Amino acid sequence: SKDTLAIGTQKSILESYNISVVSTLVTNNQRIGYILFYDRSSGVGYRSKDIKLIEIVTDELAIAIHNSLSYSLVQQFNAILQKRVEEATQQLKSVNEQLKEADAVKDDFITMTSHQLTTPLTAIDGYLSNATKGYYGRIQDELKAPLQSALS
Repeated sequence: SKDTLAIGTQKSILESYNISVVSTLVTNNQRIGYILFYDRSSGVGYRSKDIKLIEIVTDELAIAIHNSLSYSLVQQFNAILQKRVEEATQQLKSVNEQLKEADAVKDDFITMTSHQLTTPLTAIDGYLSNATKGYYGRIQDELKAPLQSALS
């Protein structure tokens, strides 16, 4: 079958490099790498005890690599988040400055408008006061109440 041929081909390649044990690094049901072991220098093959130790080490190494990758992702996320926070802060500072400028313009407008309205209102108040006191002649009774009301 194709699978047997593929496995046979893989085995030939591994043997050509003197690799006698291949252990797969798996975490969360995902293959993340391999560990390849050369033939032992003593010429003695790997025993079942050795294979069991390799499996234990491989499992622990897979977890360590996964944790390292996760930590790197968290660091990248934190860096991106920090950049976005800094950008948002800068935008808020800019908008806050614009609001301060608009508030100053509003205050100037209110001050100027108040000054511009005060002068004519003072004059009108003076004329109404003089009129109610009779300085311009006698006021008809129907006008006295509205004029007094305007002064209040």
